[in-house]
Amino acid sequence: MKMILIFIAIVLAGILAKPLFDAIVSLSFPTSGKYDPQGGGDGYGIAIIGFIVTVLLLAVFLTALIVAACKISNGWVLTGVWAAIILLFAIYPTIHFIKEYPDNQFTKNRSKLYKMLADGASDEKIKPLAEKVAKKCSGCAFDKLVTYFKFDMAREMIENGYDISKSSYLLSHMVEEDCYTDPEFTRAVFLIENGADVNGKALRGTPIFHAIGWGNLKSVKLLLDNGADVNIKNQEGDTPLSLAKRLREGESDINDPQFKADMLRQADEIIALLLEYGATEDNK
Repeated sequence: MKMILIFIAIVLAGILAKPLFDAIVSLSFPTSGKYDPQGGGDGYGIAIIGFIVTVLLLAVFLTALIVAACKISNGWVLTGVWAAIILLFAIYPTIHFIKEYPDNQFTKNRSKLYKMLADGASDEKIKPLAEKVAKKCSGCAFDKLVTYFKFDMAREMIENGYDISKSSYLLSHMVEEDCYTDPEFTRAVFLIENGADVNGKALRGTPIFHAIGWGNLKSVKLLLDNGADVNIKNQEGDTPLSLAKRLREGESDINDPQFKADMLRQADEIIALLLEYGATEDNK
């Protein structure tokens, strides 16, 4: 009979564990927010406390039921031992939970932020989540805010210490993406005006190589007007001028006929512009 009651108690513990945990972590604490299993909350400490308290409460409560039902002497001693055993078995999952929670929470927050931006959510909803993502990956938050034209929030990040000088990859991407979608290069201009390094390392060298690679005269001039090095070399040994000349001859990794037509049409103008800004002929 006692073994049956113990078995029932264990099954009952499994059934009650989740609702009890959810009830505990839903409580408001003065030092932290509420735990959100979908990644929107910041109640990391509450979740840990809730996990441990759930184990202890179940141990004490269910042992008390067994003691009452079986009329076992020294019931409180048994209750303590039972609680200690359950807590001992909970050590590993607790440690695992503590180690994995920040990364899991960040991943959920980041995915949720990206979706909200893509869906056009209001700034009031985006800002708190962007701040949470920025605590672990400021570049992730900043890049997406700029990509979706959330300049006020991006500027606030800069004012709070974000190092925009390391945004050369983003600048290169904006130079490419805006060739056909934004003739004013609004995002590239924002980055440059706020301190992005026009000569910083990018995938194909520096941002100017990306601008030339897409055959856009306006973006090349934008970078040159803001201090782009006209004679810098990329990892393949090209200078902006040598790359422009090769592209004029049809050497491009992009097979889009419209792109090649635009490239050929503007190639001579880009080469002339580079020479005007001091490009030298002794290049690759």
